[in-house]
Amino acid sequence: MSLTITSPKHSFVNFNGGLTDFVIPAYKSVGVAFQFMIDAASLVPIDDAVTVQIADRYNGFLYSHASLVATNLCAWGKLTGLVDADFPGNVLIGPMAGSYPTKQSLFDKINQQFDVGMSEYVFPYCCVNALPFISFTFRNVNNVNKGASVTYYKGLMQVTITENANSLFTAIPSLTECFKYAVVHGSDKVYSNLFRKETNNSYLTKITYSNNEDFAGFGYPNGTAINSVWLPAYLYEPKYPETRKVYRRSDGSYKVQSASIEKEWEMVTDYMPRSMHEKIVIALGHDNIYLLNKEIDSYVSKKDEYDIDWQERVLEAQAKCKVLEPFEARNSNCEKRVSC
Repeated sequence: MSLTITSPKHSFVNFNGGLTDFVIPAYKSVGVAFQFMIDAASLVPIDDAVTVQIADRYNGFLYSHASLVATNLCAWGKLTGLVDADFPGNVLIGPMAGSYPTKQSLFDKINQQFDVGMSEYVFPYCCVNALPFISFTFRNVNNVNKGASVTYYKGLMQVTITENANSLFTAIPSLTECFKYAVVHGSDKVYSNLFRKETNNSYLTKITYSNNEDFAGFGYPNGTAINSVWLPAYLYEPKYPETRKVYRRSDGSYKVQSASIEKEWEMVTDYMPRSMHEKIVIALGHDNIYLLNKEIDSYVSKKDEYDIDWQERVLEAQAKCKVLEPFEARNSNCEKRVSC
């Protein structure tokens, strides 16, 4: 069975097929984290290895590394051993013992007993180590005993490649321009959109983002998933906006009651099409945002609107937005009263 996978709509690493309108940069080594979903119909067993390899733009493999094994975050499950023609029938013993006129009635009981959301496929627990074991004997309409169980398959997967994990990436002489990622299971391979190897990060920013719950098509089970990618964007020299509260003493002098200084950057992107701007807007809308470049290595929060400077009859545009970096600059001067 051929491998079918999909990516979140707003993912920068896209396995959904077709041409893309922007080649995303990668600085020196890969430095990327992304997730993808293996379609339930692909039925990749839970214990099978699914790897990610680097391929050139023509789908020829260049490099494979143990660190590129994809981690399964959530699993599909399928009831095996029974077909529609077995119903009505009975589960003989155990917590699900009883009569079942249809397969759906059996699904309903499994859902009640194990809290897994069974239909034809189930996306039960986003913790693969805690998948429930479900097995029972079913006597079908022909009085034949059949063994039945829920078998698990790969579902939501995560790949994280740090800057150092794929160091040989830089030693591949033929990889001087564009490359792809390839998800590999056995002889099946699915290729991503194009990336371009860069050796200068002066105008690149690595963004790492995650969320406290599922968001915009991304799955974040138990806070275990992140997304990370290099973007054609840079930060201006920071400003330090200050908020001060000052009061006037009875003798006419002034006293700073409190002061708060923030560190504010303006992020500017390269000229990009609408699809890329949409992905960046979604990334900046996450709960946890981390930026890395020559100027910054810190968590940030987006301060204002993501402003795209569209010009008439132009398909690509720059965008700007302000981000705030945590800055330890707080001052509180509450004068102590001395008792007599």
